[in-house]
Amino acid sequence: MVNPVGADFAPGDIVGNTYEVIDYIGRGAMGFVYHVRHVGLPKEYALKTLSTDQITETAWLRFQIEAQSIAKMFHPNIITIHNFAVHKAPGLVEQPFYVMDLLVGKSLMEELRDNDPLPLARALSVFSQAASGIGYAHGKGIIHRDIKPGNVMLLKQPDASGATVKIVDFGIAKLTADSEIAQQHLTSAGEVFGSPFYMSPEQCSGKSLDARSDIYSLGCLMYEALCGRRPLVGESALETMHMHIKDVPLTLSQAAPKLEVSHQLEDAVMKCLCKRPDDRFSSVAELYQEIYGEPLPKVPVAHSVGGTDSQIVI
Repeated sequence: MVNPVGADFAPGDIVGNTYEVIDYIGRGAMGFVYHVRHVGLPKEYALKTLSTDQITETAWLRFQIEAQSIAKMFHPNIITIHNFAVHKAPGLVEQPFYVMDLLVGKSLMEELRDNDPLPLARALSVFSQAASGIGYAHGKGIIHRDIKPGNVMLLKQPDASGATVKIVDFGIAKLTADSEIAQQHLTSAGEVFGSPFYMSPEQCSGKSLDARSDIYSLGCLMYEALCGRRPLVGESALETMHMHIKDVPLTLSQAAPKLEVSHQLEDAVMKCLCKRPDDRFSSVAELYQEIYGEPLPKVPVAHSVGGTDSQIVI
C-alpha cells in the first residue's frame, strides 16, 4: 500500500529502535497504523503512532488513555497491546507509539458492505464474541464509547484461543474506575465523541455515560447486521443524533419483513435501543443471557496473563 501524504514512516524505517516498518495499513483519528516486524524476534505487529501534527497535550493524553485501556485487558475478543513507547529521532519531535496484534481479516463494516445482512448463524457468532469482549471491558471499568461495525474485526482464521472476532480502537474509551483528573483535560461538558449512526441518546446529548451507552451502540450494530440497515439515519450527522434522542426506530420485522429471527432476539435488540438507559439491559451479561440462554462466558485462564503475539487489519 502506498504511504499517504503526511505519513511519518516508510517501509524500512526503524521505529523506537525496535520495529521495522513493512507497510502502511491505514490512518485513524490521531495518527497512522503500520505493519511492522520486531528487529530481534520473528514477530510481526501493528504499530499505531500519534501523528506529529497532532501532538498536543490533549491528543497525547487521549493517546495514552487508548494504550492504557487496551493494556489493562487480556481477552481473546479484544486486541492485545504489546508495547508503548516514544520514538526519538535527532531533530524531530518525540513521537509516541504503541504496538498491538496484527489482525488478518476485515471489519464487520466491510463484511456488511459486501454481504449484508449477515446470515443468522454468522451474526449470532459475531454478537456472542463481541458481547464477551465488551462485557469484559466493562468489568475492567472501561467504556468503549465507539462500538460500531468498523471497530469489530473479523479474522480470516481463528487465533490460538479460537476467537474470530476482535474489538479494536479504544481511542475514546473512558476508564470509569480511574481518577477523573486526567479526564477533565480531555472532555468538557457537552463534548461529544463517537459515530452518529451508533451513538446512544445520552452520548448524542453530551451527557455522562456508563456501560448502558455501549449496550445501545451494540444494539445498533446488531440491528444493522441482522436487517441490513441502520436503525436511524438522518440527512446529516446532527439530524441522525437528534433522531437517536427523539425517534423510535422500526422493529426488525418492520425494517426487514423477510427476516426470520425469534421474537426473543428481536425483543432483545429493541430493548438495547430504548431511549432511557434504565429501560435497557443493565449489563452485557444480562443481554447475553437473554439472547443465548446461558451466562456470559468467563475469560479463559490462558488469557488471564497475556494475549497472542501474532495476530490492525491487512
